[in-house]
Amino acid sequence: LENVFLGACHGESDGFQFYVYRTVKSGNGSGVRRYRTNIALLFNEPLGLDLVTYPEGFFEKIGKTIFGLQDIILGNPELDAKIMVKGSSESEIQCRFSNEELLETILGLYKECPATRIDDYGIRVREIGRIVDAEKAKKIMSLLAQTAKGIEASK
Repeated sequence: LENVFLGACHGESDGFQFYVYRTVKSGNGSGVRRYRTNIALLFNEPLGLDLVTYPEGFFEKIGKTIFGLQDIILGNPELDAKIMVKGSSESEIQCRFSNEELLETILGLYKECPATRIDDYGIRVREIGRIVDAEKAKKIMSLLAQTAKGIEASK
């Protein structure tokens, strides 16, 4: 990565553009700062599926149970229980994500980095705190690249 400035940097690795940046949120007058480190990978071309995946949390579970909220089922029960999948074409997304190896890669990414979001433009991981360990950042970037390669190859 290059062009380091003000807690942010970007560069190319594994054939993808990466952005690493830190956000800071101050606690309501308490003086406590909460840091988050974000690592984002941009796909080489947008997917064109209006895709968005994100962790399935408490409110999504309630929405499914009480209000019939639905998401797209990808076919890996463990992954389907962890994430919400939305998009414009259920059949296209299911076809694009039908490779079991890809689903296992995505599951591994969500296990390593639960605050992951995949959309039409790329993949973003948000880690609470500061990532100061370069090896951890490299590992996350490698997981992102592996996942992106699988998604791009499944066209």
